Amino acid sequence: ELKRSLYALFSQFGHVVDIVALKTMKMRGQAFVIFKELGSSTNALRQLQGFPFYGKPMRIQYAKTDSDIISKMRGTFADKEKRKEKKKAKSLEQSANAANKKVIQGATQNSANAPGTAAQNQQV
Repeated sequence: ELKRSLYALFSQFGHVVDIVALKTMKMRGQAFVIFKELGSSTNALRQLQGFPFYGKPMRIQYAKTDSDIISKMRGTFADKEKRKEKKKAKSLEQSANAANKKVIQGATQNSANAPGTAAQNQQV
């Protein structure tokens, strides 16, 4: 119902390629309307800003990144997947470095202790 209402409202400004409206708690109340042309989206943004929709005024802004459909049309979708893989590898590397630092700090603290306490630490 929500997608149909959004389509009926936004299709008067240009060709609507897709509407993405998720119902998760994080995305509730948000929707992405994907136009084929930038001019159509600009016109819709200007005309419908503050327009009452289901009892609340709409706050419209451009998306921060291209949608998957637009990236596929431009041929840049594969680049997005490569960036995700690089990001995952980088985060894994950072977590491994943090774990190594903790191990090194623990070893440094053990060597700084007196010889009697070092033996106790090894037993524990």
